[in-house]
Amino acid sequence: ALGEKVPKKKSRPSRGGDDDEDDLEIVHNRTDDITSLKCPVTGLLFENPVRNKVCGHTYDRAGLAQLLNNRKYNCPIPGCSNKSLS
Repeated sequence: ALGEKVPKKKSRPSRGGDDDEDDLEIVHNRTDDITSLKCPVTGLLFENPVRNKVCGHTYDRAGLAQLLNNRKYNCPIPGCSNKSLS
């Protein structure tokens, strides 16, 4: 409630660093794992992945063929400045 005293945390010996880091928790998000297995062009799971030599992004060969057929030669990953699908 408003104006209520909040009990102080017990102080712990410092482990050499910022004590605020003790309150952080690492959360593993499984949807990121599934998303990383999907082609950014087709949205389907990778069957025949290929890596762009310039920027390192990965697409499925079918997605790459789709981009080339549509005469789109830029990397389809948002924010990537690569202008070559090599």
